[in-house]
Amino acid sequence: MPVHPVHLILNSPMSLWSILEGEEGDSFEARLDILSSVPIEVAHLILGYLGVGDVVRCSHVSSAWYSLTNYNPLWKRLCYQWTWNNTRMVDDYRTHRFQMPKIKLADLEPTCRWKTNFERNYRLPKRWARGECVSYDLRVGSVSSQVTCFHSDGDTLAVGHADSTVSTFDVERLPRHLSTAGALLADKPVTAVRTDSNNIVVVQGGLVQIMRRPRGDTFEIVSCKSLEVCSSLVEVWERLGATVGDFEESYLSLLSAPGAVTPTQQQILVELKTEIYCAVRGRHLVYSWCPQTGQRTLCLQLPGHPHSSLKDVTVHRTDKGDRLIHTLFSSRSNSVRLACYSVASGSWMFEVGCGCCRVESLLSGTSLLVGMVRSGSILCWQLNTGRAIPSTVTSRSA
Repeated sequence: MPVHPVHLILNSPMSLWSILEGEEGDSFEARLDILSSVPIEVAHLILGYLGVGDVVRCSHVSSAWYSLTNYNPLWKRLCYQWTWNNTRMVDDYRTHRFQMPKIKLADLEPTCRWKTNFERNYRLPKRWARGECVSYDLRVGSVSSQVTCFHSDGDTLAVGHADSTVSTFDVERLPRHLSTAGALLADKPVTAVRTDSNNIVVVQGGLVQIMRRPRGDTFEIVSCKSLEVCSSLVEVWERLGATVGDFEESYLSLLSAPGAVTPTQQQILVELKTEIYCAVRGRHLVYSWCPQTGQRTLCLQLPGHPHSSLKDVTVHRTDKGDRLIHTLFSSRSNSVRLACYSVASGSWMFEVGCGCCRVESLLSGTSLLVGMVRSGSILCWQLNTGRAIPSTVTSRSA
């Protein structure tokens, strides 16, 4: 029996779908099954002309069509069209694991990587917009102290309280309480906290405390630094040589010495990015310590010190392992400037002015540095070069 080839001319992706739908009243077997009758490479080429909705509809036709649409290059192209150029939602997914419904899905092959990436990137903002999230009441015991600050790295949540305690919770899957540790100053609230699962940085006023988890879920004090005394006494833990029990009394007597700074008039800026970075708003020094040992690794002076006054600082870790310290400060002429320091090279990479805008704070992303202005405008710079990007204006004042 001679075989007569069929030539299809598709003017648009919808032309293919109109053929697949067939005439009203036709059975499925009577329809023209294009994808199953051509080589797999040709089927993938045809699917490449379809949009997301059509590809999803094709995957519901049969298990054979599901296998054809479950193709990594196809979904990678769709992800790139939607500007989702990485698989971070698959590699570093920190929410509850998906549970597949038990409806004849055992015989289907596992969903390919880039299709899973598309589904999660597409669904997550829609679920947030509809309020489809899970709420948990995180408390220790029957009564919890007032929460003053918190921070999470995706695995561990650290919560600072007004009664000088820090509670940690495991939030990678179902939240559960890990431990509660007391800070060194019993009568002062925790004003800032940072965590990276194995380390916790606790700030009380101007006292920076480094805690580490050597075993189990219990955190132990490693060292503490004081940013409310003169610069020669910053390493207060080693200077006093006190234990945890008698540290508070020794430290309070040190604060009454000449040269101490009033804690309530200062704001501590702290970052935990492999190392601990701390600075005081209004001063010209940025410190860095190792979280494992508490030893100082860096004491950075701003350009134009001692007349420079720090406004904000952010730390960005590059793909090559370098850490870039971006500092926002006001100079002697009262102009706001931005400077970047490379820890790997040990030198300043760039220093640029912020024009007439009074930038108040910084936010760092993967490639951009964003400056927030009180008037509502937003300034952007390239993270590595400091090249300015045209500014935009928010809908209302910041």
